[in-house]
Formats: sequence, C-alpha cells, structure tokens
Amino acid sequence: MKIISLFIRSLAILSFAATASTPVSQDQQDQLAQKLTFQQGVVSNFLEQAGQHQGRIIISNQSDISLQSDHDWSVYFHNIRKISKSLNDNVVIKHVQGDLYQMTAGPNFKALAPKQSLTIDYIAAAWVVSQSDLMPRAFVVIGDNRPSIIANTDSENFEQFVLPFTYNEQLYRFNSPSDNYAQVTPQSRFKRNANAYSKRYSQEAIDRQIIPFPAKVERRRGQASITSQWRLIYEGALTNEAAQLQQQLTAYLGQPLQQLLSSQAHSKEKRVIRLQLDGKQSTAEGYVLEIDSDVIVIRGADEAGVFYGIQSLLALFPITTSEPLTVAKMTVIDKPLFPWRGMHYDLGRNFHGYQAIETLIKQMARYKLNKLHLHLSDDEGWRLQIPGLPELTEIGAYRCFDLTEQQCLLTQLGTGPFKSGSGNGFLTTEQFITLLTLAKQHHIEVIPELDMPGHSRAAIVAMNARSQRLLKAGASVEQANTYRLSDDKDLSQYYSVQNYTDNALNVCLESSYQFIDKVLYELQQMYRSADSQLNIYHFGGDETPKGAWQDSPVCQALFEAPNNGVSGVADLKAYFSKRVSQLSAARGLDLAGWEDGLMYSTTVPFARSQFANQRVIGNTWDNIWEWGVADRSYRLANDGYQVVLSSATHLYFDHPYETSPYERGYYWATRYSDTQKTFGYNPLDLYANADFTREGNPINDLEGLVGRRMPALQKPEHLLGMQGHVWTETIRTPEQLQQMVFPRILAVAQRAWHKGVWQNTAGAESAQEQSEQWSLFAQTLAQKELPRLIRDGVSPRLPLVGVERDTSSNKLKVNSAFPGLTIEFSNDGSNWTPLAKQALDPSSPWWFRTRVGKLSSASTHYQP
Repeated sequence: MKIISLFIRSLAILSFAATASTPVSQDQQDQLAQKLTFQQGVVSNFLEQAGQHQGRIIISNQSDISLQSDHDWSVYFHNIRKISKSLNDNVVIKHVQGDLYQMTAGPNFKALAPKQSLTIDYIAAAWVVSQSDLMPRAFVVIGDNRPSIIANTDSENFEQFVLPFTYNEQLYRFNSPSDNYAQVTPQSRFKRNANAYSKRYSQEAIDRQIIPFPAKVERRRGQASITSQWRLIYEGALTNEAAQLQQQLTAYLGQPLQQLLSSQAHSKEKRVIRLQLDGKQSTAEGYVLEIDSDVIVIRGADEAGVFYGIQSLLALFPITTSEPLTVAKMTVIDKPLFPWRGMHYDLGRNFHGYQAIETLIKQMARYKLNKLHLHLSDDEGWRLQIPGLPELTEIGAYRCFDLTEQQCLLTQLGTGPFKSGSGNGFLTTEQFITLLTLAKQHHIEVIPELDMPGHSRAAIVAMNARSQRLLKAGASVEQANTYRLSDDKDLSQYYSVQNYTDNALNVCLESSYQFIDKVLYELQQMYRSADSQLNIYHFGGDETPKGAWQDSPVCQALFEAPNNGVSGVADLKAYFSKRVSQLSAARGLDLAGWEDGLMYSTTVPFARSQFANQRVIGNTWDNIWEWGVADRSYRLANDGYQVVLSSATHLYFDHPYETSPYERGYYWATRYSDTQKTFGYNPLDLYANADFTREGNPINDLEGLVGRRMPALQKPEHLLGMQGHVWTETIRTPEQLQQMVFPRILAVAQRAWHKGVWQNTAGAESAQEQSEQWSLFAQTLAQKELPRLIRDGVSPRLPLVGVERDTSSNKLKVNSAFPGLTIEFSNDGSNWTPLAKQALDPSSPWWFRTRVGKLSSASTHYQP
C-alpha cells in the first residue's frame, strides 16, 4: 500500500529580462510554466549502500525568462521514494509530506537562463524500475502567485516527463543479490503465452462455456430458440431476479417478455423461462439451470442462487443482439466453492467517480462475485459524505495547493495544485445509498472500510479544520474538539510506510471514539435508507507507524491511569482494536481488519476473546514468503478468526502484468502478476502458492526459507473465501482502473467459485488438468468475455503479443496470452493489418498488437 505525490509551494522565477528586484506577475509565471520542462528518471538502482537508488531531475528553460537566484521560487514534485539528499548544492530538496517535495534555490544557484538546463541528482530509498513510479503535474509558485503546472508534466503520457529506462542499472531493482526477474521480451512472452495453447477448443465448446466454470454440466444436442413470444414465469419472492433477467432479454429481443407469477401460470406451459426457489438444495447460492428446446428452468437454493443461474444463462447468449436467441440445450448443476467471493477497491488514494463503482458492481455480479470491499478513506482522501461532518469531504476529499490545509489536503499522487485535478472527489450520501441499492439488487454485500488508526491523515486534517472553524464561530473548546483526532501537544516523531509524519489518529483521545461512533451511526442510516443492512465494519488497522503516540501527553496519562490494561505504547494497538470492537458490537456489527491490525507480533494474534463481535474477519495480505508472516491466514483461522485470503503475490491488481518499465503499478509483493498467475492461485492450499521470492528465486523448501515449521489449517470452516484487490496510488483515471482490474478479476471469480481437481492433488495428471483448464479459460476470455466486456463499456487490458523466430522454418511465429484474439501487424508502427497467414520476413523489424473491436493493446516491437 504505497503512495506518490507532487507539491509546489513557492517558485519565484521569471523576469522577462528583468532585474532581480522586478516582481514576477501571474501571467509571466504561467508563461514560464508553459515553456519549462521537468523530466525525472533513474541513474542507477545499483548503489553500494543497499536499499537506495540515484535519481535525476532535469529542468530545461525553453522560455525567454530567466529564473534568478533571488527570486522566491519553489518547484513542487511527487516522489514515492523518500529522498535523503541532493547531490547538487545549487538546489535544496525538502520533504513536505507523503510524496510531496519542494525544490528551492541552493547556495550555488545563480540563474536558469533561457535555453539552459539544470540537472539535479539525488539519493532516495529503495528502487525505481517503472515509469508509473514517477508522478505527473509538477508545478511552480513564485512569491504569492497561484501555482502553475509545468506543461509537459500535465499528462498521463509518461513519455512526456519520464526519462527513458534503457540499461540494467535502471531496469533491475538491485544487483546484490541478483534481481532474477528478467525483463520481458517478445520471445519470453511467446513462451509464457504458449501455456494457453496446450489444448485447442472448438468454437462450439467455447460458446457453451460459462465463467466461472460450473461444478457440473450435462450437454445435449440441439438448442432453444428464444423469441419475444416466450413468457417469463417467476415466484413472487423472485421479483427482483425476474426484473434483472427481463432487462437483459429486452436488450436482446427489443421488447420485454410477458411476465406471469407462478400462481397465474400453468405448470406445463411451453416457450417459457421459469424462475423457482428449490428448498431441496442445501448449498446457499447454488442453482440448477435446465435448458430444453421450449422450456428453460432456473431453480435456486435461494434468491441469490436463482440470480446466479440467470448469469449462467446470460453467459450462453450470443454477444450480439438478435431474435431468436439461440442457446445450447444443457443442464447445469452448480454451487460456489466459497461464500466470500470479493473485490476490494481503493477509492481513498484516487477517486474515479460514481460510474466506476456502478460498472464494477454490474460486472462483479456477472461473474458471481458477492462482496465489494470499499476502501473509503486513506491519507490521501476521505470519499464518503457523512452528515454532520462536512469537512470530511469538503476538505478531506480534495487535494490542492494549500499549505494551511484549510481548503484541501496537500496535493499527492500527481493530482496537481487544483481541486479540479485527477483523483479528487467523493460519493454523496445519496449516491452511496443508490450504490447500496444497486448492489443489493445484484446480490452483492458492500463492506465499508474507513482505515484507522494509521492511514488516517485525511480525517485528521478535516477534523482539525472543523475544530478551527467552530472555535472561530465562538464554540467552546470542548464543543470544537468533539470529533478531534489529534492532539497539538503530541510531539511523537515517525514516518509511515508512505512517508507521512502525521497520519495516525490519537487512540488515547476519547474524541477519536466519538468520531468512529458518529460515522458508524451515519453508515447504518445510509444502509437503512437503501433498505439494506450494514453487517460488517472494516476498520483497517494496517501499517500503523512505529513511533506514533510515543510522546503523547494524553497517552501518557492513560498509561498512568489504573486498571485499564494499558501500560505503554505497545498496548495501544490492542486497546484501539478492543474499543472499536465494543463500538461496532454495540451496533450489532461484525468487525473486519487487515491482518497486521489483528496481530500482537509477527506470529501471535490478539486474543480472540478481547473482541466483542460475533465474527472478526481478517484480510490476510502479507504473503511475502521470506518475510516469515505468510502463515497468518492459518494462524488467525486456527485462533477463531474468520479469514478472507487476500494474498498480495497473486491477488493485488495494482501490480504490473509484466516485468517491464512500461507496465503500470507497484511491485513490492511480486514483480508481476498476470491473469494466468491469478488463475493458478490455490485458495485450498496456501503454501502451494509459494512460487518465488521477491528476488525471483524459486521456492523449493518453504520451511527452510522461513526457518520454522509452517502451521496447518486446523479449522477450514473459518476460511470464508478470497478476494481481488486494487490499490490506486498509480491509477488516476477510470480507464486505467479498468485496465488494471479486468480481466484479472475474472480469474478471481474462477478460483472463488470453481474447484478444480488439480487443487487437491499433485503430479503430472493434476498439472495437465490445470493446463487444460487454463487453456479453456483463456480461449473463452478471448472469444467471449473480452468482447462482452467491451460491448458493455469496459476497457480491459488486452495482452501484448509474443513473437518467436522459428529457426527450422526461418519464419516468425506470434501468439497471445488469450488464443483467438485478432493479431495485427505493421512495418512502421502506425499502419495496421490483421495477421492471417502472411509469412513475415524474420530479418526485418515488425510491430504487433492484439485487437478486440475498437480496442487494441500496446504494441510489441520485434527486432531481428
């Protein structure tokens, strides 16, 4: 969970051939920003001191204005890696907060004259091997002028402001030990893509395939032909499900079917679709779908089961609308592997609008996912309007250039200096209620997360602003501080993982718990307004910075008070969790948190008995095997917690699809994670997923790597299921969001719903079955699901093309991760032609890409 930011406080520059004393006007500053260029990149990740890299910034002045040494100038920029020092004494680089840095004139800065450039090298933590590590929208401020965005950085095209990645010191994270994740090439991609070609399936087989795969399918010859003359018959309890099906049928047939309640229809009518509840089915959400030539029956164990039977029927429809609708005759007997099949979406880092969530809900339902975990707050934003606390969204939902933070949060993550910048915004109360209603109709439970006590900077700043507003209005100190989350006398010093120094709410303040209870109350009212019920509150609990509360007078007083079970800072995380548990349990809620928020130490969970909730759910994300905590899923389950597998190595969709600087995303858990890797995740055997270390070394002896025995799962009934995750530090637009989520989310649906034989067995036959299932899944993606997603307005990431030179025939061979996609070629990278059976000269350079409809992938450049 990382962050990147950019900020500019005061860049006093420019003076049209002016003297040093001439003030710089706003127009002059704006003109300068249009002609400056700001580029950033990596010199080397291979430094003598491990865990550091050398970066570079180049500022070029293409204007006719000279930036003078005595101008009051600052350039603000975002950098996710903490900069420890500048290697140039002509500038000073100062950390502001998070990923925001300020650059000002140093002792040897004279001037940046027209047509001159300034190169600044610096040392920063860790490594940078991806374009998306570097953020857009650097800006300048001179004197009291408004900020001006440096024009070349005001773009989502990294090529405009990121220096090229060309040599090993830039492309690899480290060299001691070796970074064994090789850069992807057309040839290496060809070899990985070959896994999807292990078995070729007929068009008929693909047309009859449903994702996620059903438990059992009995196929028969023939088909049903549905026309607008058919009727839809349903039980009264299935009114919502009937409406969902009717909407889809109308889109295909151009008009709705006549609808009848079961009590009004004859039991042996023909040319009907029947929706029924079946009390004989014992598995929740299970269903039976029977398709005959003139009768289609969907029987579900419950309303959700009928709904999922409808989704399977829709999956068999052709992609294009037509009458009649032809559907192959078959019987599908199906049930889910897990009751929890989810998707986590981080709105806190960057907000992408209401429509992005609506689209996600509808597509989740299509693939039988039933839990939407909304990360509604973080250091960079609070995304849900809370009645009575307007500052949470008026200030906490926006980032801009305001050093006092009375109008907005400090800008972060490439938003730029204005409230209109990317990533800003929030859900109104009414919008959230509408989304809850939509989710209920699609049998999706929305789990709200408001991350505390760390990751709370947006709320802290907003409640500070609230306090100041009330004091100015004449309120008493007690009234103004009712929901205050920080203490001005707290002198604790720390850096969070994302380089914040003030992001932990004070767990010793009673006002912190008044705030939480107020938010819980308002959340419950929203759910009730949606005719729904809030069942689970996710309090976050992750990545609490070390050093928080160490020098807090309020906490010191708590330590000295008798009989409260709190004697020092080490007790405070458990104290906070217990208090939140009591508040949520009093409202009848279950509690959820990230695994590290439920742990005393790396291997010891909090005593389950300290929680008042009936269920406490842990999202177990940290499965970096060599870190030694990847067994927490089983430890928590064995200790009485409910567990949702959230393994970062396979289920984090903010990670790159490939090992390449041109792929978006962080890579702290694994160097890449594509759809095939997610498909191969085995939720029934956690340790079977131990494939590679972060360095890229194969794991052959997990206990040897960790240095201790790995506990077995003793209480499998506590394993609720699994979910995919997308964190959005590098994701600023809805299109970027969809490309990172789709199609990987379909692989999560597959693993959470369908149990493959290979998941319980080992050996050659198991490996063969897994390979064949992946081939069928990949080919169905290419020929059915990707076109369907694009038809519905989703922009999935299309895979890049693999290329290999066949030495025996001296011909080029090409493939894609999803066989059946259209592959196009070009000899200049601009004029594209579908590749059929053309024989391409392997001694010439070529460009290739995949295409579905109007959407195409990035191009692959083959060089002989």
